[in-house]
Amino acid sequence: MNNMHEDNQKERDQGTGTGLAVAHGIIKTWAGPSQSDVWTVRGVVMSNMKEIVNQRRYARFRVPKDAFAALGPDYIKVGQIINISMGGLAFRYLYSEVPSNASELDIFLAGRTFYLYELPFETVWDSVTNEMPFSSMYMKVCGLQFGGLTDNQKSDLRYFIQNHTTADPEA
Repeated sequence: MNNMHEDNQKERDQGTGTGLAVAHGIIKTWAGPSQSDVWTVRGVVMSNMKEIVNQRRYARFRVPKDAFAALGPDYIKVGQIINISMGGLAFRYLYSEVPSNASELDIFLAGRTFYLYELPFETVWDSVTNEMPFSSMYMKVCGLQFGGLTDNQKSDLRYFIQNHTTADPEA
């Protein structure tokens, strides 16, 4: 039984923390707000989403609309950041069929001097959204987990979060 708890702890600590919020949003859309207060994930009944989300390893923050992520080095995926934490970020981008095996990411503010480059990451999830329902183009939303940041990158990321974000009441 202890091993099972430890395995679940490892899994939880390895994500960006956006999965439960996305799942909750989907459930609210399908079932309506009154039906989404109690639901099941991996066989476990979830009754208070806010309490579960607050158990995240890192706090999530909203970013300004001019904050972008670019998966490099050739910037195959460039998109608007939705939220960010010291553990990762979520961003939306226009889907392209060009494959990308990028393992580094740049964060920048359009029209400003802030630029954070070559952050190592892993993709945690990547899904199509319906934000453009009457178009042949697809928007996708992607969750990334930072990995192996240098001390300078951590310091720059903290600076970005402290000076260019606001608290995310949904997180």
